[in-house]
Amino acid sequence: MIELAEKRYILHLSEPFETASLAGDTQERVAAVATHYTAAVEAMVRAWPEQWLWMHNRWKTRPPEDVSAVN
Repeated sequence: MIELAEKRYILHLSEPFETASLAGDTQERVAAVATHYTAAVEAMVRAWPEQWLWMHNRWKTRPPEDVSAVN
């Protein structure tokens, strides 16, 4: 859901991801589902990065090339 203005939103829906037809063992199917949904979230964040709020400090360090940009 993308916020346009106060109390105005756009809801983006995509086609359902059909998991019943996935091939492979359980671990391969789980990886395929995780990859699909990660790509979907990434696409939305890239399209509207100002709407993204990440509360968890998952990456406690930055890549060396990014450190100079922060200082």
